This record gives sequence, C-alpha cells and structure tokens, in this order.
Amino acid sequence: TPELLIVANDPAADTWLPGVPRVADRIVGAGGLGGLHAALLHAHREVVVVAWDMPFVPADLLRALVEHRRRFTAFAAVPVTDAPTGMEPFCACYAAACGPALERVLHAGTHGAATFVRSLPRVSWLSRAAVEAFGDPARTFLSVNTREDLARAQSLLQPAG
Repeated sequence: TPELLIVANDPAADTWLPGVPRVADRIVGAGGLGGLHAALLHAHREVVVVAWDMPFVPADLLRALVEHRRRFTAFAAVPVTDAPTGMEPFCACYAAACGPALERVLHAGTHGAATFVRSLPRVSWLSRAAVEAFGDPARTFLSVNTREDLARAQSLLQPAG
C-alpha cells in the first residue's frame, strides 16, 4: 500500500516507524475495535488492518484480502483460522461502510471483534485452504504477547539446522 498508518494511543508510537502518521483511538478503552474504528475514521475508505503483534503476515495475504472483499462487495474480508473464534479479525480488510456499524457496536459496549464481524451484513471469508496457500497459519497469525511468544518468533526466524 502507498499509505501506512499506526493506530496507537501511546505518543511514543510516533517514533516506531519514522514518517508514518499515528492516530489515537477516538473511543478510548475499546481495545482493538477502537483501533479499527480510528483507522476507518481517519482513512474514509477501505482499510487493511494487521495487529502490531503479528510479525509474519505476508503482503500477498493482505492483497488477497483486499481482492476478496472487492470481488464479493463485502463489508469485510476475514481469514478463517483455528482460533477459538474461527477467524482473525485483526488481519482483515474492512470497507469504509463498516464505520457507522462499528461505532454503534462500540457505543453499545460490545468490544468483541468476532461479534462485530458476525454482525456485518456481508462478510467474505477467506477459507482455511486459501489462507494456507500463503504459509502455515500458526506462523502467519502468531501474536507476540509474551516472552515465550517472542522466543518462538525468534526461533522461526532462525535458518533450519
């Protein structure tokens, strides 16, 4: 994409990727959905989101999500995964039209991303098989949240043998 945006409430995020603008959540305390909301409000068009803690998402997967959403004129294109929710809503493509629905959900107090995605009128699901074409989903969607996760991610960067 020619445009990048960091959505983070920490002012120090201005230094994370020099030259990339940062916006803060407009609805504070809404978690990841608050970040998606801020991105949609800032962009005024479709957005591709990738959670900051997922270092292995390939660009080709992101392009496929955009193409999938557009082909099916869906509100969102979301990969199917083995996660307990059955999806990865923070590696997805969302149409600008999601903004008002997301705002309603957030003001109602719902902060579950899977609940929001399932509330959309049209979702284009990128099948598990399609996701696997871009690599092992366990690696692709690995979230680095703990020291153990970081060690695992670092081990995945090491050449075999």
